Parts: sequence; structure tokens; C-alpha cells
Amino acid sequence: MKFYHGFKGKELLINKNINSRYGFPCLFFSTEIELANQYSEGNILTIEYTPSKEVDFNSKVSYSLEFRNLILKLRNEHHISALIKNVYDRENENKQLIKSDILVIFVFPI
Repeated sequence: MKFYHGFKGKELLINKNINSRYGFPCLFFSTEIELANQYSEGNILTIEYTPSKEVDFNSKVSYSLEFRNLILKLRNEHHISALIKNVYDRENENKQLIKSDILVIFVFPI
């Protein structure tokens, strides 16, 4: 599957020591380029990837305790990646919600 990650700045930094908003390192990708564009300044990374786990989020919004708990659960189960299907997401409240499948890739310390 093809996924998109929008990033700000000149370079995408992948660092096992830089935490996400969840308190641990992970990267989020979307199946919708429009959503990745909300998170970028015109910088989009495109990857082909097959996730190791799939979960249906049933058309709910990502900015919720339920989504946060799902991310924590997947990480605690030691999944390398997970595709969370049918998620409404946006960069912030000023942006339009976009329905997408969200790929999360967990970065575990070596």
C-alpha cells in the first residue's frame, strides 16, 4: 500500500530519541495525500509498506482518548506497525477533517 507523511522543515528526522505526542518515538502516515499536506510545508514522504496489524477505528476522530489508548495498546503489544482504518484526522481544529487509514510505525530502541 502507498502511504504519505507530511513534515515541516527541510529534512525528515527519524530519531529513536525524539518522542511523538504519545511520549515515545513513532511515525504516522496516511493513505490520503491531502491529510499529509495538512501536516507539511510542502514536504511529503511517500512509502510503499505492508503493516503487520490492522484495526478498524469505525469512522471515529483521532483526537480522542480512545485513539490514544489504541496507540499505547498496539505499542505495548510490541507491534512494529499497525494500520488503523477508517479514522477522521486533521492537523488542528482549524483544518478540515479527512477520513483516512492511518499507518503508525513504532520506533523501538535498539
